[in-house]
Amino acid sequence: MLNVFGQLKITPKDVDLSRYFKELARVVKIGGRVVIGEYYSRAGDFDEYEYQELTTSDYQQFGFKKTVLQGKSFKDFLRQNTILTDLIEKLKPENPFFLVLTKEDS
Repeated sequence: MLNVFGQLKITPKDVDLSRYFKELARVVKIGGRVVIGEYYSRAGDFDEYEYQELTTSDYQQFGFKKTVLQGKSFKDFLRQNTILTDLIEKLKPENPFFLVLTKEDS
């Protein structure tokens, strides 16, 4: 799981996303998952954080199926994977999300 953008004030536009996802596609096995988590910023709040491109892009060109988890599905994912649920509840993020990319057989 990566939280690459949050506290460092780095936005997706600061990263060469094509190069980043090509490398992920190279190293992730079929059926493997990449989870990009952002719990300090809001998915789709592109006016301030420019996340629209990250959450709305089509990752099929890299061999990934995309799922964006927000709200209840975000909390369910945390519980199912026992990821820092106590910390998340204390932080009370406004609208956290996970971008889950699953490598598909081409």
